[in-house]
Amino acid sequence: MNRYKKLINNSLIFAIGNFGSKIINLVMVPLYTFALTTEEYGLVDLLTTSANLLFVVVSLGIGEATIRFIMKKNIENLELKQVVTVTLCINFLSTLVMLIIYLVLTMTIINSNLLGYFILLIVVQQFQVSLGQISRGYGKVKEYALNGIIMTIIIASLNIYLLGYLNLGIVGYLLSIILANVFSILYFSIVLKIISLINFKYLDIKLLVSMLKYSIPLIPNGIMWWLINGLTRFLILLFVGASGNGLFAVASKLPSILSLFTSVFQQAWQLSAFEEYDSDSRQEFYSKTFKIYYQFLFIISVAILVIVKEGIGLIVQSDFKQSWILIPALLLGAIYQSFSSFFGTANLAAMDTKKMFSSTVIGSIISGIANLVLLPTIGIMGAGIGTFLGFFVMWYLRAYNKTENFIIISKTNFIYNNLVFVVASIVIFTFNSLVASVINLILLCTLIILNREMVLQAVGILRKNERK
Repeated sequence: MNRYKKLINNSLIFAIGNFGSKIINLVMVPLYTFALTTEEYGLVDLLTTSANLLFVVVSLGIGEATIRFIMKKNIENLELKQVVTVTLCINFLSTLVMLIIYLVLTMTIINSNLLGYFILLIVVQQFQVSLGQISRGYGKVKEYALNGIIMTIIIASLNIYLLGYLNLGIVGYLLSIILANVFSILYFSIVLKIISLINFKYLDIKLLVSMLKYSIPLIPNGIMWWLINGLTRFLILLFVGASGNGLFAVASKLPSILSLFTSVFQQAWQLSAFEEYDSDSRQEFYSKTFKIYYQFLFIISVAILVIVKEGIGLIVQSDFKQSWILIPALLLGAIYQSFSSFFGTANLAAMDTKKMFSSTVIGSIISGIANLVLLPTIGIMGAGIGTFLGFFVMWYLRAYNKTENFIIISKTNFIYNNLVFVVASIVIFTFNSLVASVINLILLCTLIILNREMVLQAVGILRKNERK
């Protein structure tokens, strides 16, 4: 199969599995803002963000190593079983450590029922992610996508029941995610016939060391990503208050429309980047893919700016309407976060995870400094700007280091796309919602014309798929 066609097909499959969850995140916002106060919503966001940080540490980043080692060329059945066994053994050991930590905390300094849900969320997430990575690397892409659909339905149903009907608040929110992850673990275990793939006789210490050498550098890398995303929440809490965190959490939901595409694409791109790494035409493939990728992201982002100022009031309660002022900066931050991930995948393909670390450290430091300076001076807007600056610096450092060997950027076209987005952002702060929408619609058409080659190719592909 043509590599571009395969990338598109995998993206479409992952889109089916992810589309529902991203849309549900938006559709459920009215329920969240109705069932939770701004303070409770801010606390929920802090808990789930903190869980994501600890997940990276607890799991030792083993999920990334799992998919890369499974996708090594000419892997044999015995090697596959060894990779799976090593992965799940690490998960079981991590679970034991988390249980000990929980018991120590409950018997000493913390006595909160939320702690149990928090620890359980981390434990089930690491197993769910590991099994999902095994599924992807094993070639069960459609089954992986179906899992996403099922999890979306479960989370939405449980949110409606536990938050809307039983009024369980934060506990109901966390319990919905935990139960969905448990079902996903059972689903993957059946699909993969996991019992036949795991056995302690396959526990290869040499392989264990190799996988940890690959994954452990991703731990500080993951922590730095969290510092940009997670530390921002704590700084908002310090300088603005819990209600500011609620506004930031709601504002972050709209850029998740963009994340709908980027998360789907990154899953497919990772598979293609690994498969094509040893190809003689690797640079051409990586460069052309990146150009199409950034053009698409800017078009989608400007389209969001067309409707954001007027549309925000239709989906959230009045207390959250001011969150729109954060969206342009958060959108641009999401764009450059995606670019950073794209270039980072080249390091993963090369099995050189150490080089990812320095750019992530510098990006997180820039984000932290910007937030410390801007939050006390300009308020909640500083969080959006700080987030963007961190991801921009991270992407720039990775692009500068990797362009010569991996990716060539069409600089003029890239700069024009950025300029159109910046102008559209200025417009929504300068004019009322109706005038801003009209001007930004014109800018959107300009951007489509600028990137017409990509748009025409996309339309042609969609027509071919429709005929099929």
